[in-house]
Amino acid sequence: MNKLGFLQPKTLHRKIRLGPQCDGGYIVYEPILHEVDALMTYGVGWDIRFEQHFSELTGKEVRMFDPTMFGRYLLNTKGLKQELLKCRFGATVGRLLNAWYIWKLKKKLESSNVHFVNEGLSTVKIGKFSTFQDQIERFKLKGKRIIFKMDIEGGEYDIFLERQIFAHMTCVDQLIVEFHDLKARLRDLRRITADLANAFTLVHIHANNYGGVFCLYDLESDGINDAEIPDTVELLWVRTERIRKEDISDEVISYPVDKLDYPNAPERKDYFFKF
Repeated sequence: MNKLGFLQPKTLHRKIRLGPQCDGGYIVYEPILHEVDALMTYGVGWDIRFEQHFSELTGKEVRMFDPTMFGRYLLNTKGLKQELLKCRFGATVGRLLNAWYIWKLKKKLESSNVHFVNEGLSTVKIGKFSTFQDQIERFKLKGKRIIFKMDIEGGEYDIFLERQIFAHMTCVDQLIVEFHDLKARLRDLRRITADLANAFTLVHIHANNYGGVFCLYDLESDGINDAEIPDTVELLWVRTERIRKEDISDEVISYPVDKLDYPNAPERKDYFFKF
């Protein structure tokens, strides 16, 4: 695993899991969890168990961003009119019920200070996408302490490689990102981890076993140093200055961590990192 030394986390005690013991659960650093003002998550879909667990535990604001769940508006009136004109009453009722269900769910979540935002994150403002700077200003989170979580199916590379976001991440205490397609983007991930190391410490890694694996070959050897690498990994960084010294350990451990990590797909074996 020498080639993957840039992915070796610093051993840190007092981490906990939020969300389910399967896909949708993530690791956070507990000692500063209650000191944040808000959670901002990107690419949530309808699995919001992590966000709900955070809300129940801390009572703090949650902003969930995802532009893929429905169109510009909750109810597509153009589609509704077309179905009515074609006398497709079953489809019409289904569309109305779906919009009503989502509206009701949003209202229920908002009563717990959990808010769904129908937009994504980008390096520029365009369509249903906006920048991190715009979002923290628009939702009055500038100067607040934030936990940032992202799972946007490969779009994470564009966000971090542009580097614009780093200037506005001084408010971020913990950063949770799922990186995809390592087979093609391992060099990009290495560059991103190097940039993040200026302010953050990598403290946890877990492979998503829904993704496959690939072989990282050592072309100068007889295969002894070849390594099988997961194609998708979940990484947790904590702002270095926010880590408590008593929680840092020089112990080198393997991942996943027992009773903390669980396979995303419970029916499959987890992937292991041994540094």
